[in-house]
Amino acid sequence: MIIRLLACLTLLIASSAQAIECSPAKTDFWLQEARHANTNGNWSSAREALGKLSQCHPLRGDLRIESLRLALLDGDRQAALEHRQWLRENNIPPALARLVDTWLAASGPAPLVAAGSRQELGFLLTRGYDSNANDGSRHDSILVNFNGLPLDWNLDTASQARSSSYSALNLNWQYQGERNWHLGGSARHYDNLQETEFRLYALLGQPLPCPSGLRCRLDASVNGHRQEEQQRIQTQLGITVSSQKQRVSLYTRYNYERTSADSHSIGIQWLRSLAPGVVAYSGLEYDQPQEPRAGDDRYSIHVGTRARPWQNLPLELQLMYLREYEQSAYSPAFWGNKRRDRRLTRLNSQYTWRLNPYISLKASAGWRHTDSPIELYQQDGWSTELTLIGTL
Repeated sequence: MIIRLLACLTLLIASSAQAIECSPAKTDFWLQEARHANTNGNWSSAREALGKLSQCHPLRGDLRIESLRLALLDGDRQAALEHRQWLRENNIPPALARLVDTWLAASGPAPLVAAGSRQELGFLLTRGYDSNANDGSRHDSILVNFNGLPLDWNLDTASQARSSSYSALNLNWQYQGERNWHLGGSARHYDNLQETEFRLYALLGQPLPCPSGLRCRLDASVNGHRQEEQQRIQTQLGITVSSQKQRVSLYTRYNYERTSADSHSIGIQWLRSLAPGVVAYSGLEYDQPQEPRAGDDRYSIHVGTRARPWQNLPLELQLMYLREYEQSAYSPAFWGNKRRDRRLTRLNSQYTWRLNPYISLKASAGWRHTDSPIELYQQDGWSTELTLIGTL
């Protein structure tokens, strides 16, 4: 039922956006408006018309390049740099990158790095609250079938849901050129739990030869996570193929676990732009342990959508549903033949205020629900947070 609701919501938003803003008559009108304003040197009007066209065709790089050129002619260098950032993230061809950077260099200070590349240093300061910070069960006691004998098991506080406020710091560095590098780390401290979570990650993106009309990239990453006795390191290698409106990624991952069995995963992810501001995605993954573990092999499938219902309002909504299946009973001694088979539903929203070219403020709220045949893994939670974002 949730999957049907998600599909209906996505189609409703997409069809509404297309019917109201992106009819052929409208797009042709905006194109003619942009050409007319450009001919008369009315850069602001040309930018406005081209911006509406870009909303209808969010993945067209030619519209972004023209928007960048018009922004420079209109004296808005910051907007031009934002368009340049989008072009980098979408793998602009090197020849066009050099041309665009020539325009930028002629309009302002010389770049600090080689033409066609960019460096960015970012930081995030967050203060938030989570109603279930330890991902504990929503039950105080659960029913256990201990070797055929039914028992009522009272959970200790470590297994029950516990709320906590938290503070977090995230630092990241990006280099985007012929190769893309992304390095970062974060620390999050939960006040009530008196626990601190640490994360480190590194990602390399390398362009690959690709058929005409497509963009191909090799992605390699490593990330580590530590919180109390839990420690995990993941290494991943994948290939991403992108077209104008969709992207497909194939990957393989190895998981090193300190407190459980190491495992190897393979998966596929698919993403498609349905309408201006509306993206749908889905994925499949198979995870196999390298030694015996509870539940043995795992299979998972997820679907979701991200949407900006109003293009002029910096509000984003996200809905995701994940279904996980395990090969065998999780713990026969305690729950008989029950499998853990979890089902996760997550809803998030965020609103961002841009205070100046370097500082933004983001407010977020989220809700999540996990269901399982085993009561111990039935969980609920909601969270809110306020984040200060800085870029240099």
